[in-house]
Amino acid sequence: MLCLFVATGFLTRAFNREKRTRAEQQYLAGEALVAQGRYEAAVDMYTEALTLSRGRAPYHDYLEALALALVEAGRTDEAETYLLELTGDDPANGIANLMLARIYYGRDDDASAMQHYQRAIYGLWDEEPIESRRRVRLELVGVLEQQQRHREMEAELLRLLEEIPDDAEIKKEVARLFLSAQSYDVAQKLFTEVTVDNPRDAEAFAGLGDAEFELGHYFSARTAYRQALRYRSDDLQSQTQYDLATDVISLDPTIRGLGSAVQLNRSRILVERALKGLSYCLPEERDLLPEEVRGALGQAENLASGKTRQRQTLENVEQNIELAEQLEKYRTLNCGAAPVPDRALELVLRKLAQ
Repeated sequence: MLCLFVATGFLTRAFNREKRTRAEQQYLAGEALVAQGRYEAAVDMYTEALTLSRGRAPYHDYLEALALALVEAGRTDEAETYLLELTGDDPANGIANLMLARIYYGRDDDASAMQHYQRAIYGLWDEEPIESRRRVRLELVGVLEQQQRHREMEAELLRLLEEIPDDAEIKKEVARLFLSAQSYDVAQKLFTEVTVDNPRDAEAFAGLGDAEFELGHYFSARTAYRQALRYRSDDLQSQTQYDLATDVISLDPTIRGLGSAVQLNRSRILVERALKGLSYCLPEERDLLPEEVRGALGQAENLASGKTRQRQTLENVEQNIELAEQLEKYRTLNCGAAPVPDRALELVLRKLAQ
């Protein structure tokens, strides 16, 4: 009986070694297929490896590999089952939580997706844990950006700021995301840091121009765009924004240091451009318009034609600004989109209304 017991133990160990060897061979074959992008074939290899190793190490490695291959093969329902088994045994499994987040986001289950994104961010990663968590947070920011959830996006980006290295490319990427989140002051700070360290970085200067422009700092924006164009002259977007900033500056009658004649002239131009912007949607019969609109149109037309003479006083400047605002307000409330929007006029009037 003792010999039989020893012989049985020997055979059992040999059988288990054979199963482990076969499982590892199937797993390695699956890895090779994944490297070739053949995910369906890899699923078969991983499934066999999992079956042969069930209950024994490295079972969870095979389980994870199978789940990821199923995700890549588009078989997300099957993958979900294995991923939930992984997170059930190890709730901090970073890659499993990330895959679940993507699956739930694809199903429009935002609550579950956000939960698993957060678990992935603070989870455990076998390789490059800091970099992996940063990539997941960036992916989450991208999801929030698509949904235009700017406040949550900003909150995640502020946490990300504590983790990013002192790298110009990463800073520019994060700064662009802050722009998208409408957090223009932080974007301005990051882009400025990059331009200080890299004074010939056209992309950083263009981003800085965008941040300054959104903050209403048109002089600073124009300077930044000029620098961007200096190092990348074919940047059409920066050229367009540079021209727009210049137009805004030349149109604003409230800029410090302007003489009364210049202020009055600019306020008249505001009225003329507001009148021109409204012309595409005016009815042929003016009697159809409200009385106050007809009166404003008459004043604007007399001013534009030179029939109305004005003294160079602050009162007349303010009256002209109010008249331009009245015409623009009527246009925005009663007309469709303008064929050629006057962005400079819109920006100046918005600034003056603050």
